[in-house]
Amino acid sequence: MKDPPRGNFSDAPEPEAQSFGVAVASLLRRRTFIHIVIAYSLGLFGVYGIAQWTPAFYIRVHEMTLTEVGWGVGIASGLGGVIGTFIGSVLAPRYIARDRRWELWWPAWAYLACIPTYAVAFVAGDLMTSFALVFLASVIAGTSIAPGMASVQSVAEPHQRATAVAIVMFCSAILGQGLGPTAIGITSDLLTPSLGSDGLRWALVFSLVLFAWSWVHFMVAARTAHRDRIS
Repeated sequence: MKDPPRGNFSDAPEPEAQSFGVAVASLLRRRTFIHIVIAYSLGLFGVYGIAQWTPAFYIRVHEMTLTEVGWGVGIASGLGGVIGTFIGSVLAPRYIARDRRWELWWPAWAYLACIPTYAVAFVAGDLMTSFALVFLASVIAGTSIAPGMASVQSVAEPHQRATAVAIVMFCSAILGQGLGPTAIGITSDLLTPSLGSDGLRWALVFSLVLFAWSWVHFMVAARTAHRDRIS
């Protein structure tokens, strides 16, 4: 789809078209952008890995059927994520209007809050308690999407924003969808001989350290954002 003409809301002259390589090089010179890419990739490493293995966790540890897992995880993770995304898109802009650093603080603290929430969900013996906490964690993680994407746009020139989002999504897909489930699966295999079905439980718990690592990069990005922010 062709972009609409620029200039309808600005008197600034139309920038010259950039090649993909030039745009990438320009973005990578911004320290904040690099930290955002790393933070997003690490966060989604954990999110996608957990999402992939949560159904297997309930089947192995709680002995649920596929039908039961489909309904339970669909509501807890799927519906929770949708609700969280809506909440984040409504509430985050109010905080960002007061201080632009909330574009980065919000996803940072959202991921950090997911650590104890998911951890208790995975070690809880009561099934309903576990599902309730997975739902809560999914809502919390979902709130990070809108402000996180806003932070990417803020450190990119208008003609670089599509490239910036593409870089973030590409790196997140490679690490999150590609390596996240694989890493948790390998960890589970290593723990299963000694822990049995609890191997997957603790593999999921150990994966939560990635949210803390993501938090670090979001917070560092917030400290440098004032130098790299475009709009």
